Amino acid sequence: MDFEDPSIPQTLEKIRNLSDDDTQRYYHDLIPIEHAPSPHFWQTLGNDDSILARRLILLACVASKFTLIPYEFQLTASLATIKGQDSLVDVGTGYRKTWCMILPVLYRPSRISLVVSPLKRLQVVQVGTFEKYGIRAVAINKDTPGDPELWKRIKSGYYSVLIVQPKQLGTSHNGHRARLCRLLSDNRAFISLVQCVHIDEVHTIFTAGIDLYGIAAFRPAWGRLGELRVIIGKRVPVQALSGTQPPHIRRKIISSLMMDEPWLRSVTLSSNRENLVYATHEIIGQRSDFRNLGFLVPDGYDGSYQLPKGIVFHDDKREGASAAIFIDSCLPESMRGKGVVQHYHGTMSKLFLEHVYNDFGDPNSTCRILHATSGASTGLDIPGIKYVVQYSVTQDIPSLLQHGGRAGRGTRDTAVFLIMYEGWVLKTDIHAVGGDIALDPDHPLADKLGVNASKEDRTGWAMLHVIQSASCLRSLFSDYLNDKSIRGMFV
Repeated sequence: MDFEDPSIPQTLEKIRNLSDDDTQRYYHDLIPIEHAPSPHFWQTLGNDDSILARRLILLACVASKFTLIPYEFQLTASLATIKGQDSLVDVGTGYRKTWCMILPVLYRPSRISLVVSPLKRLQVVQVGTFEKYGIRAVAINKDTPGDPELWKRIKSGYYSVLIVQPKQLGTSHNGHRARLCRLLSDNRAFISLVQCVHIDEVHTIFTAGIDLYGIAAFRPAWGRLGELRVIIGKRVPVQALSGTQPPHIRRKIISSLMMDEPWLRSVTLSSNRENLVYATHEIIGQRSDFRNLGFLVPDGYDGSYQLPKGIVFHDDKREGASAAIFIDSCLPESMRGKGVVQHYHGTMSKLFLEHVYNDFGDPNSTCRILHATSGASTGLDIPGIKYVVQYSVTQDIPSLLQHGGRAGRGTRDTAVFLIMYEGWVLKTDIHAVGGDIALDPDHPLADKLGVNASKEDRTGWAMLHVIQSASCLRSLFSDYLNDKSIRGMFV
């Protein structure tokens, strides 16, 4: 076989049809041993899985034009999916979890993979990632047009990957079924094409999909994802992916998605990446005094060198916009208003968000300091971010770690995650918590919250504990995640 064949789809099809012996031979001839999975990995596999894993590696190499060899965890997760086994992929941000979704499609491109995704911006990024490797993908959300030709292609299986938002899979509050839901419910031929379901950012089931502490669910469609299993049947494997699956969230994921725990494949890598350095600092005075962020532009900065690229996360868009204006005013006059400092939130126009995202993703971007809201955290998959600042505490640890995980992706260079906290955090008595923190460490101090509860009331015990504790932050995060790995504890 000519692996330099310019027709990659034809080469991929040849790999799918290789004999076992030829698969072994091409693998050993083409995959450098220093980049291949370890001998221990192969010892954990039976003969059939070993052949399949080598076939997946060849497919990934050709699809990526030999720029990428799958990691062991990606192979393990993909083997489970291909064999029809549910799996939990608890892997920190920046480890390329998307390849757990790509490999099954490369292996069976004539079948459909459903990818559940939380944000439109992330859907756009994911479609682009699949298309980069020659996989047809389409995003389905409330803005998807009713074009008959588009839906004809969706129904026929033309797209190997459907990247959907949860609302498109169920019934709305007024009883209306989304078009994709109707297709899944009423068309058995279409259901037969579905080979697997991947649920990205699956911690959202707990953090936004269910009523918590007396507050109604923010995104109730996430809490109803189990209905999808009723529609498509348990023969279709479900893979749940997130870098923040502490025990209490993991339990909810398993029950909501109707997973059989004894048969569940669990794949775990530490969220405590070695290149992340954690730090905390108190916000002096009011949050609205943005001199607290003045360090982002060093004293005496004259524009003669490029500022390091970083993100500042804010509670709300108004604060983010105001902070961006202040930091921009700290630049040399000739650089002000030129896009070096930007703010970014979900209610901005699609065109503007794409412009900012594309510029910020460029290694030589004009934008060096991005002020964003939490809704942007899952969509900002950009390498080379040198620091993240969390400007005021989050209500729970998953949100905090999701934000911090934007730093240091795609590089081994050291990156900093700075958590800036309000003065009241140190003064709060965390021993007065109203819930059982052993069952839910993110439980706020109050037993139940009202709709007008203050941020002080809403902030969870674990977040307060992280700031008040004198212990190593890396150790605290490892304890929260039940991360027993060496990587999780030490840099």
